[in-house]
Amino acid sequence: MIRKSGLWWLRDGKILLCRTRKNSGRLILPGGKIEAGETPEAALRRELAEELSGVVCGEAVLLGEYEDQTGTEGSAIHIWLFRAQMTGDPSPQGEVKELVWFDPRTDDCSQLAPSIRNQILPRLYPPASGAADHRE
Repeated sequence: MIRKSGLWWLRDGKILLCRTRKNSGRLILPGGKIEAGETPEAALRRELAEELSGVVCGEAVLLGEYEDQTGTEGSAIHIWLFRAQMTGDPSPQGEVKELVWFDPRTDDCSQLAPSIRNQILPRLYPPASGAADHRE
């Protein structure tokens, strides 16, 4: 099982998602794999520093844990999903090829990784009190 930390960042009802240089197909959450001995929050902070230029990550709050298939045959993922007070205007760096402000009301949800489409969106969108838009 793949263990990852991810960021749930909403702005004006849109979710920040990304495409990586390795797999530019499906949209995924900013964040990444948890390394040995690392907490999910520490992994989130490290990954955001590696992937998003121009932002500062403030206090992080765990929204929940989610499991699903990755989209690769027989591969599963466990995601610790956080919201955080983010300041700045993100731009891609490192493994991230593209950032997308995704609007589930109008954009094509078939572009989403299975964990976002099947588990996370149905529970957190439209924004509820714990996952409300957080602005700079």
